[in-house]
Amino acid sequence: QDQFWFFFLHGNCFIVPVMPSSLFTKLSRRDAIQLVGWLASTSVPHPAKASSSITSTDAQNLLALIPKRNFDAPATNATISAELTSQIESLAASMENHQSNNAQSPLLRGNWRLLYSNGAEITNLATNLPLGFQLGKTVQPIGNDVFENRGTLDHPLKLAHWQTNVIGDVRVAPAGSLNAAGVKNDRGNRVDVDFRVLVFVLDEVFGRPVRFQKILIPRPLAKGKPQPANDITYLDETLRIVRGGDGALFIFQRENDVKLLTAEERNLLLGSSATSKQERIDVGIGMAEKSSSPELQFLFQERKQ
Repeated sequence: QDQFWFFFLHGNCFIVPVMPSSLFTKLSRRDAIQLVGWLASTSVPHPAKASSSITSTDAQNLLALIPKRNFDAPATNATISAELTSQIESLAASMENHQSNNAQSPLLRGNWRLLYSNGAEITNLATNLPLGFQLGKTVQPIGNDVFENRGTLDHPLKLAHWQTNVIGDVRVAPAGSLNAAGVKNDRGNRVDVDFRVLVFVLDEVFGRPVRFQKILIPRPLAKGKPQPANDITYLDETLRIVRGGDGALFIFQRENDVKLLTAEERNLLLGSSATSKQERIDVGIGMAEKSSSPELQFLFQERKQ
């Protein structure tokens, strides 16, 4: 079972896993110095405190800027005004890269909801789905060494309801590694990800429950291709800012009503995919080859200009 430490400082209760977490922005200078001394006495790495120029108000302001969308879908640069996009991305950029060792922080583990992205894979889904379908809630549960990317596709007339889930492994990236954009991992904020299974589930048609599931298996990473990786450029108890391997921006808020698949559920999917003749696919960024499965063609159509 997970174990936690409880800190009571100036009337605030902080609950953190056994592995020390980053310093809290609410601490006074005296409390922070005392806590740093205690953390330094342990051998477990912990993320550095954010620069003094970053405050909890910045995080609150960023969250307040991001508008709510139908079906709890994430906002994107293609679905909100250019002015609001600029405000969100400018504030997010000002908060980035003041922390280090976020890849090893216990704060990374948990259940995260995607609030905003300018990544091609998200903007395509948010603007180009056929038949009136709309991107819905998109979440990312993260465990010790596993992650999931879950999305829903909804329809205003309840024509059907789809769920997608990308299941994979996550690990701390080597120091000094380069991502697809050529950015060096010099702060310890990068995690490498390996995609294991992509699951499509159709669970509702015309408001009636159904059950159709298809499993697609990503091909092994081709030689010479960059390792899929994410940089966690800002992290606190409620907010996570991420840069994808191509530099795309993803802003997440912690949410408690989402849980990872159990080990049994995960192993069942991985086991069935390993022993079956499921289709092998290439996992790209916001696109699918013409020879891809109908499901991927449905999701990643060429955007109309």
